[in-house]
Amino acid sequence: MGIVVTSFLKVSNFLFRAKRKALHTFKTSLRPSEIFLRNMKQILSSQRLTSVDIGGAIDLQPHWYKILGNSDFHIFEPHPRSYEDLKTKYGQSLWKDHFHIYQTALSGAGGKRTLSMTNGPTGSTIIPINFDSPYIDRKDASLFPLKNIEIDTYTLDQALSQYQVKNVDLIKLDIQGADLEVLKGLGGEKVQNLLCFEMEVHLHDTYVGGTNLTEVSQFAMENDFELFDVRVARGYIMRNGKSEELKNMLGVKEYSPSVSAKSWEFDVIYFKKPNRLLKGKNCADLRRLIASYCVYNFFMEAVGLAKEAQESGIFSSPETSEIIGAVKAMKTCMDRELKGYFSTLNGQKNMNWGQYMWMHYPST
Repeated sequence: MGIVVTSFLKVSNFLFRAKRKALHTFKTSLRPSEIFLRNMKQILSSQRLTSVDIGGAIDLQPHWYKILGNSDFHIFEPHPRSYEDLKTKYGQSLWKDHFHIYQTALSGAGGKRTLSMTNGPTGSTIIPINFDSPYIDRKDASLFPLKNIEIDTYTLDQALSQYQVKNVDLIKLDIQGADLEVLKGLGGEKVQNLLCFEMEVHLHDTYVGGTNLTEVSQFAMENDFELFDVRVARGYIMRNGKSEELKNMLGVKEYSPSVSAKSWEFDVIYFKKPNRLLKGKNCADLRRLIASYCVYNFFMEAVGLAKEAQESGIFSSPETSEIIGAVKAMKTCMDRELKGYFSTLNGQKNMNWGQYMWMHYPST
C-alpha cells in the first residue's frame, strides 16, 4: 500500500508541475513574475521600493523576486569571488539597471576589522569564530582553509550615503553573527523610516559576541518594530566533528523524520508598526508597507492596513478597492502555485512550504 501511495504522490506532483509549466509558457499573464510585477506596481503607484541585501553571496532571497521591476536593490558582498559572481548574474537580468552591487564591507562603527574569509563563497564574517566550539569542524571544506585579512569597513549609514541612498524600505542581513551590529549602523533617521528587516540569529556559540535573539528583540521594541515570523533552521549538528560518524552509526543518510534535528538558527522577520504612518497620514509610506507585507505573503495584514487607511481618511474608496484587488490577485496566484503542495504532501520534492518560501526538511 505504501508503494502505491508514494507512486501516486510522485505522479500527482509530476502532473502538477507539467500543468504549471504549460500554463506559464502559454499564458504569460499567469506567470507569477508577471502577476506580482503588475500588481505590486498598482499598490506602489509611481514609487519603487528600496531594498538592501547585506551578504548577497549567491542570489536574492526567493521571495524578493516578487518585487523585481518594482524595487532598486543595493547588494553588499565583500567576498571577491561572490561579488564578481553577483555582478555577472545581475548584469544579465532584465532589470539590471535596478541592481547596485558593492564590494563594501560593513560594521557597526566602521574602521579596520578582520574579515575571516571562508573557503566557500558563503560564511565569511567580521565576527571572531569560536574555534573552541564543539560545532566547528576543522575538516569542514566550506570553512577551511580560512584566510584572515584586515579590511576597511563602513557603517551602513556611511555606505548608503556615499551611494546616495536616502531611505531604505527592506533590509535582509545574513552575515554570520554581525547582523544586528550592522543594522544598528543604519543610523537613527533611516531606522525610523525602515519598514521591514529580515535577519539571521545564531543560537549556538560558533561566534564570539554575535547577534542574539534578546538583543534583536530589544532593538525592535526600541524602534517600533513587531515580530511577524520566526523560521527555524535545524540540522544534525556535530560535536567535535562526529556528525558523519554518528549518522553512520544510526544508519541515517539524509534527514529522517525519526531522528530529531537540533535548532541551529532563526530567521526573523520584523515589520514597522503602522501606527505612526496612519497617524501621520503618510499615503506613500503606507503603500510601501502594504507592498512589503505582500513580499512575505502577509496578504491579510496588507488588506487590513488598506481598510484601516481608508477608515482614517488616507485612502479614497477607489484607491482602497484598487489596492485590495491587487492583493487578491497575488493571493490567488499563490493559491495556484501551491495547489500541488496540498495534494502531494511532500511539497516540491523534499521541501516544505515555510510561509513565503520552500524549505528543506526539517526546517520550516
